Amino acid sequence: MRNTNRSKHGKAKRCVAMLLAVCCAMSAFSSGVYAEEKTTPQLSLQGLNLLDNDKFIEYPAGKTLAWADTSQSGYGSDRMVDNNPATNWEAQWGGSGDTVITLELPQAEYVYGFQYSSRQDNNLGGVMTRYTAYASADGNYGAPQMEGTFEEKLGTEYVYFDKPVKAKYVQIHSDARAVSEMRVAYLPIQDGFYESLLTEAEEISSSVPTGMDNGTWNPDVKKVFDDFVAEAKASGAPQEEAARADAVYELFQ
Repeated sequence: MRNTNRSKHGKAKRCVAMLLAVCCAMSAFSSGVYAEEKTTPQLSLQGLNLLDNDKFIEYPAGKTLAWADTSQSGYGSDRMVDNNPATNWEAQWGGSGDTVITLELPQAEYVYGFQYSSRQDNNLGGVMTRYTAYASADGNYGAPQMEGTFEEKLGTEYVYFDKPVKAKYVQIHSDARAVSEMRVAYLPIQDGFYESLLTEAEEISSSVPTGMDNGTWNPDVKKVFDDFVAEAKASGAPQEEAARADAVYELFQ
């Protein structure tokens, strides 16, 4: 007997992934073709900040709290979420050993990784070279989500979990003793997100001229886009939270 629930779940995942994929493609198309036409509508993806070749959806720094189990006076953990790469959190000077950094969101979200940016002052002291990452909805941590190592260097690293997990806290145990910025990767699955993507996609489709010249959209390609949007609209938004999270995660990974 066919598993109806599984079939619906798979269809929901495909529809969300399909819709986001064509919307991402159209966002790039619009910004490239209409670089000089500032009034042309472009897909905003709800104002999301996409990093690491659009794989990392950044949770807003202004809504993230950062905590550390040790801090040097004047170099507090809030510096890791201040959007200023020139400032650092630093562990207490003269200390040694591993540190624990916790990133706290206002409410539980589907999270799937973190971004780490080293200090930016040409000093390798305190850079992260190994980590173990945990996630929790209530502050009680179980098995780690991911662990690994980085090359000892300055720069930005992205870590991705094997699967999304609903959590309010992301905690990183590491050898880092100086950090410029840290962020959480999350999946936007809130009510209305799917429908608003559909609306934006339809608006872009109706505003872009078709043709074979530069600055126009190939009619055959536009038809594929329009057919995808129509299918997504007919299918409706997935009702299960987990289905929406899985679909968005699979797309961006």
